[in-house]
Amino acid sequence: MEKVIILLAIGYAIGFYVRDRRTKEALAQQAAVRQQEDERRRQYRQENDLSDPQNQLRFIDECSLKAVPPVNWEAVRVLYTIDEWIKDMRPDWRFAFEVGMGGFIKTPYAPDDPLQKRAFNSCSGKRVDFLLINRRGQPVLVVEYNGSGHDLFADAWKAAGFRMVGHIVFRKSYSSSSRFLRYEHESAYLLAKGNVTPPAKPIPDVLDMPYSGNKLHPTQKPVAALLPLVEAFCPVGGLVLDPFAGSGSSLVAAQHLGRDWLGMELDPEHAATATRRLVWHAAKKIAA
Repeated sequence: MEKVIILLAIGYAIGFYVRDRRTKEALAQQAAVRQQEDERRRQYRQENDLSDPQNQLRFIDECSLKAVPPVNWEAVRVLYTIDEWIKDMRPDWRFAFEVGMGGFIKTPYAPDDPLQKRAFNSCSGKRVDFLLINRRGQPVLVVEYNGSGHDLFADAWKAAGFRMVGHIVFRKSYSSSSRFLRYEHESAYLLAKGNVTPPAKPIPDVLDMPYSGNKLHPTQKPVAALLPLVEAFCPVGGLVLDPFAGSGSSLVAAQHLGRDWLGMELDPEHAATATRRLVWHAAKKIAA
């Protein structure tokens, strides 16, 4: 009887041991599968991250791109009418305009094709500094400059009679992109022409640029960062001219400080946004 009990106890022990071991092996196998799935998801996110410039270049390289007219024929005629007027009346002026790359570069775009969609999204939101078009509205030349490359335009500034009198850094609390460094600032050059009087209260050459959220424009500038510039460099009764007005931040700053303003914007949606902002701020100022 004792032998039977001992054998049953040994059998139960062996059974518990085997079951526990199998349970641990199953849990370990499940953990390994989850780890593999996590790694695959991490790798997929990394390979499809549109904020990574290397991925953007790869997406664009994986499909064909073609140039398309960024404006309609009516706009082309307006542009060339202005251009002819400039040649006759103000030959020292030059005409160009800023536009998003999505306005003049297209893929054989199909909404259901993820390859084409990734390639288009990689370039569509970027804006070139200047785009020149021919008489058919086709893009013929893109001029893009940033960072230390601004000095390439010094000869053009000098030829137009301007001289560089200052360099302004806009300090941001966020990184717009990153590669070797995190890009947390924007730059601007202060140009002067003729015998100009310096401002009575010079502003710092490093200014904070709070995040606008880009809710009204892909590169919306915060009014707060433009107010000190308008106040320092545009006297009372002066005119603020913005030939690339976008959502109208510079014009709102001028309006807030009681300066006259003149804005130009090719995109009708952005022009409408700027108009609504100016009307709203004017009504708010009157109500106050």
